[in-house]
Amino acid sequence: METIEFIGKSNLDNAAIFVATPYPGTELYNIALEKGYLDPEISWTNFTVEGKNYRPIYSNEHFSGEQLHLIRDYINNNIVKPINWGRKPRMLDHRHEIEKILRGDLTNTRETLKAKLDYLVLHGLERPDRIMPYISRKLVRFFNRRI
Repeated sequence: METIEFIGKSNLDNAAIFVATPYPGTELYNIALEKGYLDPEISWTNFTVEGKNYRPIYSNEHFSGEQLHLIRDYINNNIVKPINWGRKPRMLDHRHEIEKILRGDLTNTRETLKAKLDYLVLHGLERPDRIMPYISRKLVRFFNRRI
Protein backbone atom coordinates (compact mmCIF):
# COMPACT_ATOMS: atom_id res chain seq x y z
CA MET A 1 0.00 0.00 0.00
CA GLU A 2 2.91 2.35 0.72
CA THR A 3 4.23 1.78 -2.81
CA ILE A 4 0.85 2.63 -4.31
CA GLU A 5 0.56 5.75 -2.13
CA PHE A 6 4.10 6.83 -3.06
CA ILE A 7 3.37 6.51 -6.78
CA GLY A 8 0.14 8.49 -6.37
CA LYS A 9 1.73 11.33 -4.40
CA SER A 10 4.85 11.63 -6.56
CA ASN A 11 3.21 13.06 -9.70
CA LEU A 12 5.41 10.82 -11.81
CA ASP A 13 5.42 11.00 -15.60
CA ASN A 14 7.00 7.56 -15.89
CA ALA A 15 7.60 4.64 -13.54
CA ALA A 16 8.60 0.99 -13.36
CA ILE A 17 8.00 -1.49 -10.58
CA PHE A 18 9.73 -4.76 -9.71
CA VAL A 19 9.92 -7.15 -6.80
CA ALA A 20 13.37 -6.80 -5.21
CA THR A 21 15.68 -9.66 -6.16
CA PRO A 22 18.09 -10.75 -3.40
CA TYR A 23 21.24 -11.44 -5.42
CA PRO A 24 24.01 -13.45 -3.72
CA GLY A 25 26.57 -11.23 -2.03
CA THR A 26 24.08 -8.46 -1.26
CA GLU A 27 22.74 -7.47 2.14
CA LEU A 28 19.21 -8.30 0.98
CA TYR A 29 20.34 -11.83 0.06
CA ASN A 30 21.94 -12.34 3.48
CA ILE A 31 18.79 -11.10 5.26
CA ALA A 32 16.51 -13.29 3.12
CA LEU A 33 18.72 -16.34 3.67
CA GLU A 34 18.97 -15.71 7.43
CA LYS A 35 15.19 -15.37 7.79
CA GLY A 36 14.54 -18.49 5.73
CA TYR A 37 12.92 -16.67 2.81
CA LEU A 38 15.26 -18.35 0.28
CA ASP A 39 16.04 -21.95 -0.46
CA PRO A 40 19.70 -22.41 0.54
CA GLU A 41 20.20 -24.59 -2.58
CA ILE A 42 19.18 -21.82 -4.98
CA SER A 43 21.45 -21.39 -8.03
CA TRP A 44 22.31 -18.46 -10.29
CA THR A 45 19.90 -19.73 -12.96
CA ASN A 46 17.01 -18.96 -10.60
CA PHE A 47 17.81 -15.23 -10.44
CA THR A 48 15.70 -13.82 -13.27
CA VAL A 49 13.47 -10.84 -12.48
CA GLU A 50 10.88 -11.36 -15.24
CA GLY A 51 10.20 -13.08 -18.53
CA LYS A 52 8.92 -16.44 -19.70
CA ASN A 53 11.36 -18.46 -17.56
CA TYR A 54 10.73 -16.45 -14.41
CA ARG A 55 9.76 -18.24 -11.22
CA PRO A 56 9.53 -16.66 -7.75
CA ILE A 57 12.68 -17.37 -5.72
CA TYR A 58 11.57 -16.31 -2.28
CA SER A 59 8.64 -15.64 -0.02
CA ASN A 60 8.21 -14.13 3.42
CA GLU A 61 5.89 -14.49 6.40
CA HIS A 62 3.24 -12.36 4.64
CA PHE A 63 3.30 -13.34 0.95
CA SER A 64 4.35 -16.21 -1.27
CA GLY A 65 6.70 -15.34 -4.12
CA GLU A 66 3.87 -15.81 -6.58
CA GLN A 67 1.63 -13.44 -4.61
CA LEU A 68 4.37 -10.78 -4.57
CA HIS A 69 4.58 -10.93 -8.34
CA LEU A 70 0.82 -10.90 -8.79
CA ILE A 71 0.64 -7.76 -6.64
CA ARG A 72 3.43 -6.27 -8.77
CA ASP A 73 1.41 -7.12 -11.91
CA TYR A 74 -1.68 -5.47 -10.40
CA ILE A 75 0.23 -2.26 -9.60
CA ASN A 76 1.89 -2.29 -13.00
CA ASN A 77 -1.29 -2.81 -15.02
CA ASN A 78 -3.61 -0.53 -13.04
CA ILE A 79 -1.32 2.28 -11.88
CA VAL A 80 2.11 2.35 -13.56
CA LYS A 81 1.16 1.66 -17.19
CA PRO A 82 -1.58 4.29 -17.30
CA ILE A 83 0.88 6.85 -15.87
CA ASN A 84 3.50 5.87 -18.46
CA TRP A 85 0.89 6.28 -21.21
CA GLY A 86 -0.08 9.76 -20.00
CA ARG A 87 -3.36 8.68 -18.44
CA LYS A 88 -4.78 8.63 -14.95
CA PRO A 89 -4.45 5.35 -13.02
CA ARG A 90 -7.58 3.27 -12.59
CA MET A 91 -9.66 4.37 -9.61
CA LEU A 92 -9.87 1.16 -7.62
CA ASP A 93 -9.94 0.30 -3.93
CA HIS A 94 -6.35 -0.97 -4.02
CA ARG A 95 -6.43 -2.56 -0.56
CA HIS A 96 -9.56 -4.50 -1.52
CA GLU A 97 -8.05 -5.52 -4.87
CA ILE A 98 -4.86 -6.80 -3.20
CA GLU A 99 -6.96 -8.76 -0.70
CA LYS A 100 -8.76 -10.32 -3.69
CA ILE A 101 -5.39 -11.33 -5.16
CA LEU A 102 -4.44 -12.99 -1.88
CA ARG A 103 -7.73 -14.94 -2.04
CA GLY A 104 -6.93 -16.07 -5.60
CA ASP A 105 -9.01 -13.61 -7.65
CA LEU A 106 -6.60 -12.49 -10.39
CA THR A 107 -9.09 -10.36 -12.35
CA ASN A 108 -7.07 -7.12 -12.16
CA THR A 109 -3.59 -8.63 -12.28
CA ARG A 110 -3.63 -9.33 -16.00
CA GLU A 111 -3.40 -6.68 -18.64
CA THR A 112 -6.68 -6.30 -20.47
CA LEU A 113 -7.01 -6.62 -24.22
CA LYS A 114 -8.25 -3.01 -24.28
CA ALA A 115 -5.07 -1.83 -22.52
CA LYS A 116 -2.86 -3.68 -25.00
CA LEU A 117 -4.80 -2.27 -27.95
CA ASP A 118 -4.61 1.24 -26.44
CA TYR A 119 -0.84 0.83 -26.23
CA LEU A 120 -0.65 -0.21 -29.87
CA VAL A 121 -2.76 2.78 -30.95
CA LEU A 122 -0.64 5.21 -28.90
CA HIS A 123 2.74 3.80 -29.91
CA GLY A 124 2.11 2.44 -33.37
CA LEU A 125 2.46 -1.08 -34.62
CA GLU A 126 5.96 -2.45 -34.98
CA ARG A 127 4.60 -5.58 -36.59
CA PRO A 128 1.15 -4.85 -38.12
CA ASP A 129 1.03 -8.41 -39.49
CA ARG A 130 0.83 -9.73 -35.91
CA ILE A 131 -2.16 -7.72 -34.67
CA MET A 132 -5.02 -9.82 -36.11
CA PRO A 133 -3.56 -13.17 -34.97
CA TYR A 134 -3.01 -11.63 -31.53
CA ILE A 135 -6.59 -10.35 -31.28
CA SER A 136 -7.94 -13.68 -32.57
CA ARG A 137 -6.02 -15.65 -29.89
CA LYS A 138 -7.28 -13.35 -27.15
CA LEU A 139 -10.88 -13.56 -28.32
CA VAL A 140 -10.75 -17.37 -28.52
CA ARG A 141 -9.34 -17.56 -24.96
CA PHE A 142 -11.95 -15.10 -23.72
CA PHE A 143 -14.87 -17.01 -25.20
CA ASN A 144 -13.48 -20.38 -24.13
CA ARG A 145 -13.46 -19.16 -20.51
CA ARG A 146 -17.11 -18.09 -20.84
CA ILE A 147 -18.34 -21.44 -22.17
